[in-house]
Amino acid sequence: MKDKDRDVFFEAYKHLPIPVLVHRDQKIEVVNQSFADVFGYGVDELQNLSIKNLIKSNRGSVSYGQNQKLITIKPKSGRQVWCTMRESKLDNSTISVITPTTREEVNLETVKEKEKQLRSLAEHIPKTFFVLFQNTMDIAVSQGPGLKAFDCSRTKLEGKQLSEILPPNKLSEIEGYLKRTWEGEEVKLYKKIKNVQFKIEFIPVLDDNGRVLSSLMISQDVTSELEADKENLRDEKMLLTSRISRSIAHEVRNPLTNIDLALDHLKENEKSISEEADLYFDIISRNSKRINNLINEILQSTKPTSIQLKEVVTNDLIKAVEESTKDRFELTNVKFHKRNSLRDKTVCIDYHKMVMALTNIVINATEAVPTNSGEVWLSIWENEGNAVVSIRDNGKGMNEEELERIYDPFQTGKRGGMGLGLTSSLNIIKAHDSRIHVKSKPGEGTTFYCYLKLDSC
Repeated sequence: MKDKDRDVFFEAYKHLPIPVLVHRDQKIEVVNQSFADVFGYGVDELQNLSIKNLIKSNRGSVSYGQNQKLITIKPKSGRQVWCTMRESKLDNSTISVITPTTREEVNLETVKEKEKQLRSLAEHIPKTFFVLFQNTMDIAVSQGPGLKAFDCSRTKLEGKQLSEILPPNKLSEIEGYLKRTWEGEEVKLYKKIKNVQFKIEFIPVLDDNGRVLSSLMISQDVTSELEADKENLRDEKMLLTSRISRSIAHEVRNPLTNIDLALDHLKENEKSISEEADLYFDIISRNSKRINNLINEILQSTKPTSIQLKEVVTNDLIKAVEESTKDRFELTNVKFHKRNSLRDKTVCIDYHKMVMALTNIVINATEAVPTNSGEVWLSIWENEGNAVVSIRDNGKGMNEEELERIYDPFQTGKRGGMGLGLTSSLNIIKAHDSRIHVKSKPGEGTTFYCYLKLDSC
């Protein structure tokens, strides 16, 4: 558009009965008399100002539809005025049509009272982070690291704008949720940041007439609750597996017992057994015993474990695990490292069964790392009254799906393995009223953490 035509175009805007202003890079170039009258300014006062000088800084703007925002304007005198701002482009300028809405003259006392109530509520709910947004940009109330779920751990957020504290990708994500809230919608979601699971709710805060005043984000760290749910589900699966295993064992052992009895009867009553027949008898006998041993192993790994507790020096526990696995390390040429920060302290455990549980995990680690270049670290230290035994490897690691199934019976990636080692370890550790936790990522190895109580028996 030519400069002459552009000037004529803008001159026409000055005489429209609706409030209009034209700005370039936020700087006001043209404003009509209608706009000046509505908000109590003189036309000359507004020329060459930034529109940021007009939009209320503690409320800003909220996307409210296509090319439309919901804003509050600071009149020269009186209360703030809710307006809609529709924008369109003309060359390098933006034409903004600003119109007062039915949300005119919002009661600021109502807003402040809501903020006071939410601040009081936030202080009495543990593990919960509150952030009250007066719009998609400005934070009015903050309790704790409220934006931790968006990878921002700063605690002093009040008076800040989101654009100051969040990177662009996180900013656009949270603005999308806030926009939906300002339209009256409640949003619920889960997010995982650095192995911490958050439950997040975005809730519109309404005045007495049901109008949206602000947006509240409530964020809770639910990692332990979700882990507890997983533990309960794992226990249910283990119980079901145990019942199925006992049923299968009963059905298999009956015919297996008949086979063994028939074999013994044949051996006792045959006066002359050929060398070839004796070979077949031996094959039947050996495989019958193998099946019986497998059944015992399945039942042992899935049933609740009985334990006999005694005080054990942590150094003796670590040495026993090292001794029971040293042949494996030598044969695979995998390096073994150990570190004990609790050398003289004791744990109350079933010594032999705990050695078995930790040995299973260490053996799994040796099988997860490459031969000749693999490394396994066995460490023990104190944390919140517990002896933490960690077993770390530099193997291939596991994805989320594999992590979900590692304790399930018969889940194995080893050739010839039954997938009962970790199932048995979990059973033993749970019998000690202790817990086990695993962290792993593909390409970054795996670490098991076993928490044992530093108590006397």
